[in-house]
Amino acid sequence: MTHSPSTKSLRAFEAAARLGSIKAAADELHLTASAVSRRIQTLEEELGLALFVRDVQGLTLTEAGQYYAEQLRGVFSMLDHATTTVRSKERRQLTVVGPAVVVQACTDYLHRMGSDLLDIDLSFVTALIKNATDPVLAQADIAFFWGGSQWDGWHTKPITRRTHFAPLCSPDLLKSGALFSTAELAEQTWIVHQTFDEAWKLWYQALGEPMPTPKRMMKVDDAVIAGQVARNGGGVAMLSGFGSYPNFSVMAGALTPAHAFHAYAPNHDFHIGTRCKDGNPDLQRFSTWFFETVWNKDALPRWIAMQRKNAEVR
Repeated sequence: MTHSPSTKSLRAFEAAARLGSIKAAADELHLTASAVSRRIQTLEEELGLALFVRDVQGLTLTEAGQYYAEQLRGVFSMLDHATTTVRSKERRQLTVVGPAVVVQACTDYLHRMGSDLLDIDLSFVTALIKNATDPVLAQADIAFFWGGSQWDGWHTKPITRRTHFAPLCSPDLLKSGALFSTAELAEQTWIVHQTFDEAWKLWYQALGEPMPTPKRMMKVDDAVIAGQVARNGGGVAMLSGFGSYPNFSVMAGALTPAHAFHAYAPNHDFHIGTRCKDGNPDLQRFSTWFFETVWNKDALPRWIAMQRKNAEVR
């Protein structure tokens, strides 16, 4: 009986042949480029022939590779159709894990989901994730997290780039209207959130001054609570603003910089991670919806309006 290559290897080859790129195939399959390359190499070894010619120009299909790719494309088209038909008979589920600010944003925009996503049942879990070993990730299909971008078993994409942070407070806290000096900052209540608990230390390091001991310190679970406390006049919180996406509470007038200095936060960018699962298009569908609906430049006015509304309610 003839031994057939694994479906994973065949999928990797077909995607690379169709897209003309290992990286593009890896993005489509939610794998790393090295994983796709290994699967194609394994397939070539099993078949005993080369499917690609590899040179500085990239990938070029051999004659055998071109024939094989065309045949597989038809096979996978029928398989995908059959899978879609079977899946349509029962609902699918995705578990999304992330900090409260992102979970709130996603749930606020769920009414904007296209009809093609209504067949997915979403389970949102609020959690602060700092590394890939966090136990809460065991149940996650999609995760939003701060920090570095390389996670084994996950396909990650940056949401923010070159994150900056600054001390922010309610405009009412600046009674004279003038920004605090570094000495005056030490006389305020510092609000520290676990999402970025070393923010104050890094800010003073970037400023080039020793960090003083504040008059009072308040620790909270996440940045959402820290922002709420700061908006209510409870102190000064070290919060982020993201390049083309500045802090929305500042733009809404609910918060204002307490000091003129903004510091760059290396390795503290925000990412979305989708678990590397073969053949699950719902992961990419959710990611596409997030970037097209929740996190895009056209959505910026809605974020600001949301912050203003929240401030009015409080």
